[in-house]
Amino acid sequence: MLKTSIYLFAIPLLVSLAGCTGNNKKPPVKKSAAVYADFKIKGEEGNKYVNCLFQFKPGGVEAAPVGLVAPAFVSLNGQKLTADSSKYAGVFYEAALVADSTATENKITYHDGKMTYEESFSLQPFTIGNKLPESISRKSFSIRLQPVFPGNDSIRVLLTDTAFLNADVNELAPVQNGVVAISSEVLLNLKNGPVHLELLHEKTLPLKKGLKGRLFTSYSLKREFLLVD
Repeated sequence: MLKTSIYLFAIPLLVSLAGCTGNNKKPPVKKSAAVYADFKIKGEEGNKYVNCLFQFKPGGVEAAPVGLVAPAFVSLNGQKLTADSSKYAGVFYEAALVADSTATENKITYHDGKMTYEESFSLQPFTIGNKLPESISRKSFSIRLQPVFPGNDSIRVLLTDTAFLNADVNELAPVQNGVVAISSEVLLNLKNGPVHLELLHEKTLPLKKGLKGRLFTSYSLKREFLLVD
């Protein structure tokens, strides 16, 4: 009888101890993915406005963008932006700046609900100073940009002819004292006839002040000429 009483007493004690041990274990805390801020500023000669697109992607650059939940917000030059979305782009925040105003400093402000981050950018529109002739021979020639780029820079040169089976030109060319040189060797990749020229000044910079992401700026212009022997 005594052995039975001890056994019956031990069972609830073990259950109680097991319950206490389980309650002391804290469930693992699932950390939220860090937001990747993707800022894109794009302008093109002939367009009055420069497009500014801001997206926030939890987990990295390849993640699907999401909308901000108040009190979080993003603003451009003090103007808060509202979310929009499309089938292919997902959720985004968009604004337009007059092209002439982007050469000066503009400010992006992002508040994640706790911390505020600020990022500044400028986008210098440019054009071709020396008018390209309607026909260009296969000799090397140069393109002078205005205004002159400060220091040594680079620009992407795209040249496309109408022979789609032919290799097009897509290269990063140096800009020295505002001049881009197009070599005769590059022109060997093109057939005679109409050629489409596009110049793109692109930069990708990491964001500052502790915010993970990138700031991409791009300005482009287009011309056409006839390539002849």
